[in-house]
Amino acid sequence: MVTLAHLLAIACQLLLLAALCWTQSRNTSLVMYKYFTPAGFVTFWYAMYFIIEQLAYMTNGYTMLGMEALPIDKAIAVYERTQLLLLAMLASMTIGSALVPLPQRSLEPQEFTRTLSNGVGPWTVLLVLAFFALGMSATIYLGRQFTHLTSMGQFRSGLVKSTDGLMATILQFVGNFAFSVLLYWLVRARRYLLVVGLVGAFFVAMLYTGARGRFLWPTLIGMAIVFAASNRLPTARLAIAGVLGVFALSIMDPLRKSLVDPTATFTLSSSGDFVSDLLIKRNFDGFANFGLISGMGFIEPHLSRLVTGAREPFMMTCFPTIYRAGVAFGSTLPGYFYVSAGVPGVLILGAIYGAALQMINLTMRSLRSIWLLFAYMYGMMWFGAVGADFVESRNKMLAAMAPGIILWGVTLVQAQLQRAPVRFRRPSAPRHSFPVHPPAGRSSLR
Repeated sequence: MVTLAHLLAIACQLLLLAALCWTQSRNTSLVMYKYFTPAGFVTFWYAMYFIIEQLAYMTNGYTMLGMEALPIDKAIAVYERTQLLLLAMLASMTIGSALVPLPQRSLEPQEFTRTLSNGVGPWTVLLVLAFFALGMSATIYLGRQFTHLTSMGQFRSGLVKSTDGLMATILQFVGNFAFSVLLYWLVRARRYLLVVGLVGAFFVAMLYTGARGRFLWPTLIGMAIVFAASNRLPTARLAIAGVLGVFALSIMDPLRKSLVDPTATFTLSSSGDFVSDLLIKRNFDGFANFGLISGMGFIEPHLSRLVTGAREPFMMTCFPTIYRAGVAFGSTLPGYFYVSAGVPGVLILGAIYGAALQMINLTMRSLRSIWLLFAYMYGMMWFGAVGADFVESRNKMLAAMAPGIILWGVTLVQAQLQRAPVRFRRPSAPRHSFPVHPPAGRSSLR
């Protein structure tokens, strides 16, 4: 009976996510506006951080990370309280989103496709290529630095603690953006050999950084714009691409280790660690983190954390030793709401977040620039990431969106220069040493 009730709670969460998506995908036939809405991003991340973990904990006797010592009855109580708070937040988000009306009409497919060529010119193409070259150079630098850090037993977070590492990380985000644009252009042009070469070079560059997500998300965003431009989602191709993508991600870590460590050997069986990352380790464990924040009574809510964020109080309370070593776990979006204002914060801030998602959705439907569409996609990868909070994601979100805003600004300047009237100096009248009079008997006015 307990397991059935928990499965029912998961089903209700999925229904609320579907309702949230419906509030933002109405009144349109475009793939972009139906599937790549802010609610679509939230649903994707919510499934990764919360749904998968709820199912996993049902199968392992409710032994949640960070709460392994709890008796079974206490663990189940925390599990159920966390589920109820998540249901309340999703309901509030759906209501907040539904209260913001959508327009009755959106662009037609041909109109939308035309917008994807707006702002593409020689200067922007050169900028994209320059961004990609800078980004790949920064990625290679970060890969070398990461190899050095791991050889000394340090973590990847140490890369951004130096000015050089921070600047290289920003340039890496710039290169990731350019990769997505190049991937979109080459696939649309059907230059498949160039696509293979581009993706292969990007994969190798990212391999040495150990950052699987920074290979995955730019690839997904580039292909998402391809599907949006063609206005169809080929299910079979998506399934094949999904299998290949999971395989590529699963081999990245063991392959990197075998390349940098002479004693390590690469085997396909070692790629199974990627599956355990999803189900057991902390990579996507938002449910347990939120359970620690809301169910254990360790953290006193305070409104100041709306500005300062939830990461430090969460980590210093629950995992101080790990945090001091330079590692942090995601405090989650509902955790951010909870440490800011408790249970009322989960409800009220959840509704505000849902309304904000719908307003972003309205803005996205009004965009008429390919650069702003790409910037939107990159921004939502962070703004919709419910496994972290706004303060944790803010700087990365801005760095990821900046190239699109810069390219959009360049197109505005180009358009303004093209519209500017050409001014000619009126020739001055010739100077004479004697007065000039009209002939006698004729008027000087005609």
